[in-house]
Amino acid sequence: MMTFDDAPNLNALWARLVMAEFVRAGARHVVVCPGSRSTPLALAAHASGLDVVVALDERSAAFHALGVAKATGCAAPVITTSGTAVANLLPAAVEAWASGIPMILLTADRPPELLECGANQAIPQRDVLGRFARWSVDLGCPTDAVDARVVLSTAAEAWNRAHTVPCGAVQMNCPFREPLGLQDAPWNRGTLESIRAWIGSKAPWRAEACFGGGPGLLAALRAVTRGGSRGVIVAGALRDEAERDAVLILAARLGWPVVADITSGLRGVPTALARVIAHGDLVLRSEAAQRALAPDAVLRVGGAITSKSVAQWIDASRVRPVLVGRHAQRQDPSHTAAFSLDVDLAALARDLVNSQPEALPAVPSALTDAFVQADLAAGTAIEAWMESSDDLSEPWIAWWIAQHAPAGVLVAGNSMPVRDLDMHAPVRRDLVVLGQRGASGIDGLIATASGIARSGAPTTALIGDVSALHDLSSLELLRRTPGRCTLAIVNNDGGGIFHFLPVAQQAVPFEALFGTPHGCSFEGAASMFSLPYARAATRADAVLALQHAWSQAVPSIVELVTPRSENLARHRALQTHVTQAVDAMLAG
Repeated sequence: MMTFDDAPNLNALWARLVMAEFVRAGARHVVVCPGSRSTPLALAAHASGLDVVVALDERSAAFHALGVAKATGCAAPVITTSGTAVANLLPAAVEAWASGIPMILLTADRPPELLECGANQAIPQRDVLGRFARWSVDLGCPTDAVDARVVLSTAAEAWNRAHTVPCGAVQMNCPFREPLGLQDAPWNRGTLESIRAWIGSKAPWRAEACFGGGPGLLAALRAVTRGGSRGVIVAGALRDEAERDAVLILAARLGWPVVADITSGLRGVPTALARVIAHGDLVLRSEAAQRALAPDAVLRVGGAITSKSVAQWIDASRVRPVLVGRHAQRQDPSHTAAFSLDVDLAALARDLVNSQPEALPAVPSALTDAFVQADLAAGTAIEAWMESSDDLSEPWIAWWIAQHAPAGVLVAGNSMPVRDLDMHAPVRRDLVVLGQRGASGIDGLIATASGIARSGAPTTALIGDVSALHDLSSLELLRRTPGRCTLAIVNNDGGGIFHFLPVAQQAVPFEALFGTPHGCSFEGAASMFSLPYARAATRADAVLALQHAWSQAVPSIVELVTPRSENLARHRALQTHVTQAVDAMLAG
């Protein structure tokens, strides 16, 4: 239990106050990086009752915290020392900024008199994250002249800013003078008098809530949907079940189909609840489908969508979408949205459930039946193609893993894995797919997956070889992650996604600059970090290796070796097969 009156010095007191406020606000985990200047914060974290994760690498630490926040909805504060340690937080802060994930970064610092004078490990730290911080504040060196309410108020503001839409990274810069440990140094206990009531309670210093909804919202929705007879909802990444339920209720109320991104969590919903389209990307590669399924009204909910085909279909329709919900970023890359309804989706769901039908009347979409039939045709064609050969292809890997991974979480790595899952993953309700699509970087994916697994859900991460090489140091975190976390690495010896770009057909040194073959296997890395490992180059071996990994109660690595030179042709063949099936269905 954390106490305050017996703090040996003011550094220890302020650090305890900060950590206690985070605990009361809802924190359950904290990630600590080794360092000297951050000693007061590290000791306070240890005494806080939080689950303390020690990470050797600040970049991995921040991505690990990102994973925890993705899984739990609450930031896991990250504690670092001063200097370049702080700069290493930037990549994860960028992802948190872009995808709307709460993050608290506690950066210990030298006192002002040691800055910009050649002192060791001292850099200008505040605002080092630039525009990628939702807020950056310098707490100041602990002193009796500052009332303890200032510390609590600042900590509460940091927590609320990180967790209020648009969520993201908040930096609290915490400079400390000596002593940094538990040495006794006199301080005035009177500074605590103003917070005695807080000390005697379990409540946070200040709680905030966002409100939305009401009759005005339903009236606005009624206005923007009234004229549509071919309406559709396009759902990107959704944060939790409350948001997913809201989209389903809205779809059922309107009578519109939902084109569901792999990260939406909506695929596999029974048709009695809503008509959800799982294979929008492949369906809409058909020119006949693009014409037959052209919408006259589009509601965009959730975060970014993976499919370029779906985005191009919306643009080609010349419909100006309506954005519904609250997002970390404006979800309008084509700059065509006509209207934005800034509302908490859970509040929208409550309004819909409690309202009369006339508050938002149904406007059934003429697209629904044709879209559903095209989707079924695509799913059948995908399955037939997958079973037509025994090749270990990247589409098959995504298709099979999505079908057989244990119920829990599937982390979709950027580059090809998330695209393969979006195109080919079979319908399934008990497997939540989480991506890192805010900034779509390949960095930190192993750390993020291990952070998600720490929440307790069985976790499978499907990532590429270049992504794995980029985050090798996070295998140290993975090996200490409790529970089941299977890291499936597709190793095609380089950057497979670049074969899909025009540069692959141009007179350039493609392999050297884009293909970037590395010749590496991950067996040695698994051995270095004492992680169970298996390698597969055939379907039969892949099935056995993955099933064995999933049966284990510890983290493990499965390396799936595929020929990069054949990957593009296999994708094109599958897409042609599906397009022909969709065309045939539409032709009757």
